[in-house]
Amino acid sequence: MINHQMEAVAIPVERVAQKSLDALADLGRFEGTPAEFWPLYLTALSQCLSVRRCLLLLRSPQSGWRAACQWPANASGPVTDAANILRLADAVIAPDGARGAVGAGGVLGQVAQAGAGLGASLRSLPALAAADTDAAVLVLLCELEDAELLAKMALLRLALETPEQYALERRLHGVAGNAERLHEATGLAIRLGDEERFLKAAMMLCSELAARFGCDRVSLGWLEDDLVRLRAVSNIEKFDRSMATAQALEDVMEEALDQDCEILLPVPAGHTAVVRSHLDYARSQGVAYLLSLPLRLGGQVQAVLTAERRLAPFDEAQRWEMRLICELSASRLATLQQRERWVLARWADAARSSLGRLWGVDHSLAKLAALSTVAALLIAAVLPWSYRIDAVATLRSDDLVFVPAPFDGFLREVHVQIGDAVTQGAVTVGLDTRELLLEESMAAAEVGRFSREAEKARAVGQLADMQIALARQYQFAARLDLVRDQLAHAQLRAPMTGVVVEGELKKNLGGPVKKGDLLLKIARLDSTYIELEIDQTDIHEAAPGRRGELAFVGRPDLKVELVIERIEPMSTMKYGRNYFLARARVEGEVQSWWRPGIGGTAKIDAGDRSLLWVLTHRTLRFLQRVLWL
Repeated sequence: MINHQMEAVAIPVERVAQKSLDALADLGRFEGTPAEFWPLYLTALSQCLSVRRCLLLLRSPQSGWRAACQWPANASGPVTDAANILRLADAVIAPDGARGAVGAGGVLGQVAQAGAGLGASLRSLPALAAADTDAAVLVLLCELEDAELLAKMALLRLALETPEQYALERRLHGVAGNAERLHEATGLAIRLGDEERFLKAAMMLCSELAARFGCDRVSLGWLEDDLVRLRAVSNIEKFDRSMATAQALEDVMEEALDQDCEILLPVPAGHTAVVRSHLDYARSQGVAYLLSLPLRLGGQVQAVLTAERRLAPFDEAQRWEMRLICELSASRLATLQQRERWVLARWADAARSSLGRLWGVDHSLAKLAALSTVAALLIAAVLPWSYRIDAVATLRSDDLVFVPAPFDGFLREVHVQIGDAVTQGAVTVGLDTRELLLEESMAAAEVGRFSREAEKARAVGQLADMQIALARQYQFAARLDLVRDQLAHAQLRAPMTGVVVEGELKKNLGGPVKKGDLLLKIARLDSTYIELEIDQTDIHEAAPGRRGELAFVGRPDLKVELVIERIEPMSTMKYGRNYFLARARVEGEVQSWWRPGIGGTAKIDAGDRSLLWVLTHRTLRFLQRVLWL
């Protein structure tokens, strides 16, 4: 790119050293470090432009501007040069990294007067020289004629693109190198995943890292019973853990484990970790460089890998790659190590892990809820609770009298209705007696007539006619007695003191009734009992003598105590369910508002059970019945 751009510039080739131009163009593809690049670049640029002096200034956030490189290397100038250059550099590089416009002055006057301004020879090059720099400024001190300077300024603008091309090539090369290292690390993790034995996989990891990074020794220690045990050493199949070297390595790994951090020797600036064991081990083994990396699983350190070198330190790229390989390998190594342990040890670890999660601070609300649930279940399992079975209850009366119609007739008057209290002998219903009175008169007349005929036949001595007349007289006399009896019973009276529980007759006034039709039903209140309907699923819990409570539908706040007296031996089916009828007596005084037939719900005591059983026995019974358990 630089060659093509230079062809478009109207600069006589004979006035520019072709060798310097080629060197400047080749620097765009330079593969060395920035510290190597800048001297070569300043040399080629100075030869192309024929300048007196070329300086590279770097700005650091800590120390400000400093001179990083110059051409020629042994050049020197007035003291005012450095002061003016630094002042102008601060003006040219704005706080946000952009180039500013600066007036001419001092030893740079010739460049400024060329018409392009000082910005043509000062350019911001962020982060090209070193990682700790904000900006790089190139300063040219020129001794050229004005005509030459105009041509050189155009060439300078093209030449200043060489560092940008170098930076771009370096970034691309770094990306490719990182991708290659990532591919190699992934490949090693895949090979470890194919291993089925822990020691073989650990040995492969240590040997591969030692070969890849040029380590004298790489060791792996695994956490067992809260202590780090040395399990694998690169290129050594068997070793004695009782050896001093092995024990010293375990101390080194323990130091990294206890602090849960990466430890590097020599200790970097600002590093505050304790490295006493590392220093002792390095002195005893003659090792100059040490690196200990913790291997974590689920945020907890499970193992420590220690790498040793005698000749070269571990740079940041190598530490990053080793860290990546350890993270990729930790899970597989942990799986293999756990699989090879004794079964009881695995169970113990699983129990400890479960208890650790249980008593940890994570998911506190869920754990509190679970603990509360378990506590509630335990309390419910041991807490005694009074178990009571439900039953449908109905108030019944022992003495219940039916009042039927004494003869065929018509309703004339009704003195009571359902719910009325009546006393013995009180008139309740009256029947129409008009027809009976007529029949009484007719029967009385017939009795008199046949009596006279009998007397007449006796007088004339007609004994047969007399007997016939007497028979007819007796017949109508009986008829008369019947009519008079019906008249006597035309008003129905209460046979006992009680309450009318059935008989809505007022709506039938004047209507006919037949002999034997039920007109009223009267029940006594002083001889009531409770009829219970106990479901067949609970009948085994009920027995004579069991006590309970009754709450009527109309008065659920009033509880009536009862005692079961007997239970019928045969069940009754009603509305698709089977139940047993039981008789219970009322404990206490009978209330005046009670009426036979009113119902409610009864709770019968069946003894003490655990609260958990009381809450779940119906569900368990259903499951046992459905699943046949």
